[in-house]
Amino acid sequence: MELEQVYQQFARFAGLDAEAGRVWLPLCEAAVAKLRGMLASGAEENDARLVLAVAGEAYYQYALARGTDAQSVKIGEISVSSQSGTGAQSVRALRDELLAGASSLLEPADGLRQVL
Repeated sequence: MELEQVYQQFARFAGLDAEAGRVWLPLCEAAVAKLRGMLASGAEENDARLVLAVAGEAYYQYALARGTDAQSVKIGEISVSSQSGTGAQSVRALRDELLAGASSLLEPADGLRQVL
């Protein structure tokens, strides 16, 4: 994953201009490291689904850090809204959808394996 690609998508999600959002770059770096550690064998790192999932993870961490109170989030054709939840819950739902879209490229982290 190219950090710059992830950062640009994160900035779009967060509604930040490229320069002002640079203070949040460490969130993108951490998200890249986290999901890079979950890559399935043979997965293409530059797959657009993976870039979106990593940016979604960084955006979720950003929303938690900022204590966002937005009730809805719309990115391209994906729209998530919450009538009674918090903005962070909406961002989490978006992040989860993006991770699901990239699930064929990822393996669960050891601590997150589901027992069937």
